[in-house]
Formats: sequence, structure tokens, C-alpha cells
Amino acid sequence: PRGYEGMSKRLLFSLVVPGAPMGKQRPKASVVAGHAHIYTPGPTQRYESLVRSEYERAACDSSGAIPCPFPGALEIEVRAYFPLGKSDYTPKGKISKSGERKLSGELMPTKKPDFDNIAKIAVDALNGIAFVDDSQICVARVSKEYSASPRVEISAYAIVRE
Repeated sequence: PRGYEGMSKRLLFSLVVPGAPMGKQRPKASVVAGHAHIYTPGPTQRYESLVRSEYERAACDSSGAIPCPFPGALEIEVRAYFPLGKSDYTPKGKISKSGERKLSGELMPTKKPDFDNIAKIAVDALNGIAFVDDSQICVARVSKEYSASPRVEISAYAIVRE
């Protein structure tokens, strides 16, 4: 991007969240005793907890310590790999022509969740533990594709002056 001349990036961490990608759900509201209560839906809370666990596993040093949250400018890359559907397999369990087209990248996952909600759930989960605040993210790359092993890969890079 413009303005990043003389800058390079250094990998801070890379992690894999197993399973189908999930997007950040909107907050829910309920009324209890006449007072509005806003809360994060359970599936979002559980997925964010899974992302944090995978970060802790990936970022631990040999002593088991987790590094302090990174304070500088960041580049984030989120790669979401979606599972094939039932129709992408033959009755004998082999990958069908449509499944092959998806795995080759000819067909892309133009479905929910949206790319920004996939990034949002990952970034919100890591906020305050991998980096101080998500306002530090200056560059973000998000991709969606199909895979026989669904997962989300998250990498973060420090943007540093050369």
C-alpha cells in the first residue's frame, strides 16, 4: 500500500483454527426485569474461545509463556477454507465433478459468512492477547476457498521500518 515504502513485515504468529469457518454474529438483546441486556451469542463466544486457545498453543515459547500483546502496526492475513457439501460427493463417497471444481478454485465460496465477519471474529478473539487493540491493523487480507480439511488460518505480521 501507498505509504509503506521502506517498510517490511516480520511474522509474529501463525495459527490454524480447525473446522468450518464462522463469522462474527451480531449482538443479541433481551429484556430482563424491564432492562435491556445486550450479549454476544453463545456460538460466537465459543468460536472466539477456540481462536484464543489456538493462539495460546501457537504462541507459547518453550517455557509455556505467552508473549505480551504486540503494541505496533500490524498486517493480518485470514484464510478461510470451507468444507465441501454433501452434493460434492458421489454416493460412493468420492469427490464429484462439482467438488473437484471447488477444490481446484474454479468455484469459489460466494456464500455466508461474509469475509469481513470471518475476519472480525478472528480479530476480536485476539484483541488484547495477541495485540493491544485491533486499531493497530493497518493491512488486512482475507480469502475464502474450499478444502477437504476445513479450517481458518490466521497470520499476523509486525510492520517494521527497514
